[in-house]
Amino acid sequence: QTHTLNGSFSYARDGWTVSMIASYYTGRPYTPTVARASTVGSAAVLEFDDNSRRMPSRKNVDLLVRKAFPIRSLQVSLFVNAYNLLDIENQNSVWSETGTADYTTTIEPSAIPFDANRVGTIGDYSRISGYYAEPRRIEIGMAVGF
Repeated sequence: QTHTLNGSFSYARDGWTVSMIASYYTGRPYTPTVARASTVGSAAVLEFDDNSRRMPSRKNVDLLVRKAFPIRSLQVSLFVNAYNLLDIENQNSVWSETGTADYTTTIEPSAIPFDANRVGTIGDYSRISGYYAEPRRIEIGMAVGF
């Protein structure tokens, strides 16, 4: 990727800690391919230069809130960690012919046999979860130090 921008904020007072990390990355390069059923001319072979396209940019915000307080000889902390706070659907990978993780033209619907137990559509079949970053995750917990 050609550009990366990171920012952080931290505040601590009276046992409270609030910390935020935000990041922005421009898309990484990938090598596109010709979409299925594309018309590219008579007997022409269309090729793309290696890494000539870029995936979508990525954005993320993580937040930590913690409250620490002593109980006898213990240091107790209650915390909330929120990863991908804004629940942004970042794409880790893309289909090379479409440039997005959302759909592909390489799947031939008629080649996928009918299955009465299948949940979802053929379009859902092409949405690979590994092509997307983790959605919002919130952790709530307690830490005890002694």
